Amino acid sequence: MSETIKEYLAKLSSAEPTPGGGSAAAYLSGIGIALALMSGNVSIKRKSFQQRSEEEKAKVHSIMGWLSKLQTEALRYEKQDQEAFEHYMSVYKSEDQKLKEEAAFICYNVPYLLLELNIRAINLIIALKPYVVKTVISDYKMALEILKANLRCCLINMDINIDNINDPEIKKDCEDAHKLVIKMTRRATRAMEGI
Repeated sequence: MSETIKEYLAKLSSAEPTPGGGSAAAYLSGIGIALALMSGNVSIKRKSFQQRSEEEKAKVHSIMGWLSKLQTEALRYEKQDQEAFEHYMSVYKSEDQKLKEEAAFICYNVPYLLLELNIRAINLIIALKPYVVKTVISDYKMALEILKANLRCCLINMDINIDNINDPEIKKDCEDAHKLVIKMTRRATRAMEGI
């Protein structure tokens, strides 16, 4: 990402077809993960964390490393989503149904992969919970709320493209993704209870 947030928002606000919702969802993942990383980074500097076992410290550092990798991966989907949509629009009026379906699958697959990334991030953030200090608990909760909402954003983008795909296995994957989002949303909500 070389442009500023202000520049990106100006493009997102414009009448241009890209960037759009899928691109915004990728950045939303990055923002949610950033809040979780900030919660962890503040927490590991505290004396209470330094008193934890070496095993616990290693676990937290591992979680933070994985979250950092997921954040980088999420930001790559921002560009991939734009490219997928631009490709789809280039074949939209084609008579070749197979070509259109392949382009629709690419548009479907980017939010599907982002959804999987969000699920991995949520699981890691839940594992971070016991180590987060109270002063950043609101940021921690916000990270989970953003990623929960982003699961729904990914489904919206998957659903708009699934109508142009005839493969029954992919349609089943989409149905399964809806069920998984319900499960993960409940899990993330339960993780925030009592904190």
